[in-house]
Amino acid sequence: MANAEIAPMLESVGFVYDPNAIQENPASGGFKIYPNPSSNGLVNISINLKKAGQVNFIIADLSGRIINKLQFEVMLPGLTNLPYNTASLKPGLYTITFMNQAGETGTEKLLIRPEN
Repeated sequence: MANAEIAPMLESVGFVYDPNAIQENPASGGFKIYPNPSSNGLVNISINLKKAGQVNFIIADLSGRIINKLQFEVMLPGLTNLPYNTASLKPGLYTITFMNQAGETGTEKLLIRPEN
């Protein structure tokens, strides 16, 4: 556990530390997509940049066909949350890749489920 002082207190109320658990915020230089899987037509892309600059996202299906490209001319360093409308995506598995001028890159999978 990261903080030895509070570990006993948390364990006493049933908290179990899992070092593999999903973190709320992406690490510096990374990004997360939530909710994932999604079926409501909207996801959030949470990105944590080390440096400011232009950021590009590419949404592709599993065959590699590019479905959409998003470009942000200036994105400041730190944590940014971007809503993304997935209503035009058919149910299936997609990849979202980001890259910026500072050389930061990352790829996450996004599962779109049929609406209930």
